[in-house]
Amino acid sequence: MDNLKLKKEKEENKTASAVIQSEGFQKREGVNEEVMDFSRGGREVFRVVISKDSNDALESLLKKCTEGFESGSISKSDIANYIFQNINKFFQDSDIKNLRAAHFDEKKMLSSMLRADSDLPLELRQAIRSHFGITAERDKKRSSKSSEII
Repeated sequence: MDNLKLKKEKEENKTASAVIQSEGFQKREGVNEEVMDFSRGGREVFRVVISKDSNDALESLLKKCTEGFESGSISKSDIANYIFQNINKFFQDSDIKNLRAAHFDEKKMLSSMLRADSDLPLELRQAIRSHFGITAERDKKRSSKSSEII
């Protein structure tokens, strides 16, 4: 009976920690977050959130790797670790450019530019003024009228 009670407590703890981790990911609005997990025999383990498509790709690779392989076992974690450890061999500058393009955020870029000490680029200033109907001609007319009044 004590074993049954202990087993039930372990399951409740796992469920509780999974809920806490899920809430943490939801609060960050889809941002992957590393979570240290020492539950694997003292070995340092990190967790990341992957999309369904990524999981499907891992499942497909797992099927290929384990098909006809009876002298050991391979898990999705083994495949993911292998990929991460060898990605630098295949990841090129074009991949970095594509990844940055896929996650580009105009608001963050503008915020970053506003925090910088330098002025905004001329093209950006002109685009902002044009968007709000302010042209350079109007500015010139207004400045010449104000100098005539003085």
